[in-house]
Order: sequence, then C-alpha cells, then structure tokens
Amino acid sequence: MHSSQTMKQEKSIGSFTYRKHDSKMLLSSKSGSSLNDRTQTSNYSMYSKGSMMSHRSSIATRAQTANESVDSKPLLGVGAVICGTIALVYPLVYCTVEYGIFGGNTEWPAYRNEEDDSSQEYTLRMTESVPVSNLTDAQFQVYIAFVMWMTMVLTGLGLEVLVWLSFLQGHWTREMETYWRVAQFVFPLWVATAVGLAMTHNYLALPIMVFSMWKFGFPETILYIYNGLYNKKHSKFQRVVDLINGIGTVIHHSTSSLYVAVIVTGALPAHRAVIQVSLPLLMQHWFVLLKYYNTWAYVALQLILEAWFEWTILSSLEVVHNLHWTGGVLVGAMIFAHWLYLVAGGLSLFVTEEEDTQVIGPDVDHFLKYVTSSVFDKLDENDDE
Repeated sequence: MHSSQTMKQEKSIGSFTYRKHDSKMLLSSKSGSSLNDRTQTSNYSMYSKGSMMSHRSSIATRAQTANESVDSKPLLGVGAVICGTIALVYPLVYCTVEYGIFGGNTEWPAYRNEEDDSSQEYTLRMTESVPVSNLTDAQFQVYIAFVMWMTMVLTGLGLEVLVWLSFLQGHWTREMETYWRVAQFVFPLWVATAVGLAMTHNYLALPIMVFSMWKFGFPETILYIYNGLYNKKHSKFQRVVDLINGIGTVIHHSTSSLYVAVIVTGALPAHRAVIQVSLPLLMQHWFVLLKYYNTWAYVALQLILEAWFEWTILSSLEVVHNLHWTGGVLVGAMIFAHWLYLVAGGLSLFVTEEEDTQVIGPDVDHFLKYVTSSVFDKLDENDDE
C-alpha cells in the first residue's frame, strides 16, 4: 500500500524526477546536478547588480503580494472603487468645465438646427416606442460612443482579471518581466494606430485600443487598487499611494478609451486641436524603458514632457470644448488623472525602498514549488481517470 502511494507520488518529467512526500517536494536531476543550485545561479546572474534585469518592476512586487491573498480577498472591493471612480469623476469634470469655467453658456454645433422626425406616423404602435428613439442624431451618436466606451473599458478590465487569475498566480518570472516591458515599449505605436483608425471611423480602433491601453492584460490597474485596499504588509501611507495610482490609472485608461470612442463614432470631430492633445502623451511613452536603466534621466524627460502636455491641453481646452461637450470632459479628466499621478509620485518619495520596488529577483523556490505542485495535481488527476 505504502509502496504504491510512493510510486504514484514519484513522477519523471523530462530530465528531472519530482517526488512529492508529506506535502514536501524534492527535486533531483537525472544528470546528477542540483536543479535548485542551478536555478539559484541563473537567478543571481539575471538579477545581479548591473544586469539588464536588475530592477524588478513595481507591478511584479504588487502581483506577488496580491497573489498571497487573492483567495481570501474578493475583487468586489476593487470593482466598487473602479465603478465609483467612473460614476463620480466624469459628471464632476463636466460640471467643472461647463459651469465652473465656461459659465454654462456653451452652444455646441452638433445640437443646432436639428430636424425633428417625431411627426412621422407609423402603422404599428410599437414602432419607435423605445426611449432612445427620442434622441436626436447628435444625441444618438453620443449614445453609440457611450456603448463603445463601456465595451472597451469592461473588456480591458476583464482582460486584466483574466490574465492575473489565469497566468500570474504562480510567481513573477523573467519571462513575465520581459513581456511586461515589451507591452510598455509597443504601447505608443499601438495607441497611435488606434487613434489613426478612429480618425477614419474604422472600428478596428476599438480592439487595438483595448490591447494597447491595458497592455495585453497585465493587471496594472487592479493590482494598484487591490494592494491599496488589502496589502497589510505595506504601511497605510504606501497603500494610499497605491490607491491614488490605481484611481489615476482607471481615469487615464477610461478617458483614453472615451477619446477613441467619440472620435470613431463622429460625436467629436477629429479637429486639429483634438488630435494635438494626444501627441505629448505618446511622446511620454517613448522613454518608458529608460526608467529601468537611468531613473533620473527618465524622471527629467517625463517632467519636461508633462509640462508640454499640460500646456498643450490647457491651451486647447476651449477649442475642444466648443466642438462638443465630450471634448471638455476628455481634457478635464485627463488632466485630473495626470495630477493624481504627480501627487502619487511626490508621495512615493517618502516611501522606503523596501516598501516600494524591491531590487530582488523572484523567489525561485516558491515558484518551483508552485509549478511542481500544479504538475503533480494534473498527473494525479490523469491517474485517477
């Protein structure tokens, strides 16, 4: 009996033998060398000082911490923060721009001299009885844009949840770090493509915008908020910084999606002022990989481009707002998101290095235990079948 259990617990996979005994896993190589020694050596060379991978991304640290509590901490809190942010920020921004800045007297071209088709008679009573039938053409364009906007936001956030729960529940590996950096690097090209397609009213802009803005599903948004709500290993100060970053990211990503939605549907014309406000944002992402090699150079460039962005967007506010009311919302919301980033960046200067981004490599033992445990569970399931 004991012998059969031992045989079941010992499996040969590739060139390694995995043994599972009393919830402990031992790894040995058929070639005689120690797998643990070799992986630790590889890990040291990958994250040694001066290595290209010496600094682990902040998303890696947050993913590791969140993975330890995801089973006991629901995502409902994260969803509530996201929904509350979107529901509160955009109406407040509209009221601030239209009534606080421009006095509530703006007349938008799209709503002037619209023809009313309500006098047309139909045979069936149900015809044109749905409430949206009472919308004018300009209002219906906004309705379409809203549906496209919510579709992109929900898909992007859902993609983050899917990638986190399906692919990042083991540990942050070198491959994941590489993929994350590639996703950041190609971000400006894909977003530029989405904006260009939107200008021609090509709806391929929508999926391209989702995959680029949410960086192919890497859970940047939800990990900030999740750690801000639940990470008791960090100080309350650090959790507040994470929460501010998370809310800023929600506003930034959703505003960018709204930008594409209103342009692709034609609700907001692709005017020169509308396009020029997005160009400094693309420039900021040109240098995203520089932060892993020269932090001070990266910060200096970002501050210069941030000043250029805010100058551009503030000088374009009235023009964009006069084109359509969504233009003022876009400008105001994006400025607010960037101010939140600046506040979080300033506050993070007072966070200790241990709390922020740890300059260490992944815990190889933890990762190998996770992988081998998953392998055993799968093999045991096959044996049971």
